[in-house]
Amino acid sequence: LRLLSVASAVYEHGGWLWIVIVGSAFPLLALLRFLSVSQKGSLATA
Repeated sequence: LRLLSVASAVYEHGGWLWIVIVGSAFPLLALLRFLSVSQKGSLATA
């Protein structure tokens, strides 16, 4: 419910564009973090 109110507030200010940007930014950040961690792990084992 809280997330919904935040989403509606964001929609009122910036429209769906911001929702798309934020929605796609979180998975990208998680993926980049996972890749960097896996690279560090492979470097440590090498």
